[in-house]
Amino acid sequence: MSNEPFAHRVRELRDSWAERRMVRTLAASHDHRSQLQLLETLHRWARESCDDIGRVYGEGVAAWVDPIGFEDANGVASFHAMVAGFTVIFLLVSHDPAAPRWAVTATVLPDGTRDAAIAGPERRHGHWTRGRIEDLFLSLLSAHERAAAAN
Repeated sequence: MSNEPFAHRVRELRDSWAERRMVRTLAASHDHRSQLQLLETLHRWARESCDDIGRVYGEGVAAWVDPIGFEDANGVASFHAMVAGFTVIFLLVSHDPAAPRWAVTATVLPDGTRDAAIAGPERRHGHWTRGRIEDLFLSLLSAHERAAAAN
């Protein structure tokens, strides 16, 4: 049983579903403005997740998110998250300048390497959610814990 007041739990339920609907709408739209809003939402979720990691691990594990930066006049935007020695690059790009179709991608780089791995929802059957961000960060923390156990 939860000790939280029922009204608080009802508010959390309502807010989480409203957030899901908003993100689903943004993810389905591939115009720059919608995808930039999605990037901003992912930035907030990443920041909140890194704050939670910091509360649990303290200074033992680096977890931070830098501000969203605009890279060029074409509207490409990005931010970086550092989690347990891994850099996650979230990037808003359009792969075809002739017919702009914007999307947010994520790439994971292990510390000190150039071996990048794509991390993100499948193109056709998925979209970003708070849970996907949290699962991504948890997988990086798991890799950190496995490496620590091996040493």
